[in-house]
Amino acid sequence: MNEMNASLAELQDIQAKLQAIAVEKQQLMMQQSDIDRALQSLKDVEGKTYEMIGTLLVERDKETIEKDLLERKQLIGVRLESLEKNERTYRSRLQSIVEKFESSKRSG
Repeated sequence: MNEMNASLAELQDIQAKLQAIAVEKQQLMMQQSDIDRALQSLKDVEGKTYEMIGTLLVERDKETIEKDLLERKQLIGVRLESLEKNERTYRSRLQSIVEKFESSKRSG
């Protein structure tokens, strides 16, 4: 029974981690979408370009802004890949715990 309690605690821990991953993935996808919109808008800009840095609006050249946005988008992509890998690992572990419960339920 002690093993079951440990498995149940692990199950709850994994569920909490999966929920946190889902929230972070959603936030990152929203950021990625914002960057895509900014990049699209930047294509139509001619003349001076500005970027918000904290509470300041700073004039910067279009290429620098585009480069920074693309770098941020790439970093977000890497982070999303990492989260998806963690998610797969946790889901696999979750499945194994569920199978263990079902097996003990059938034999017990």
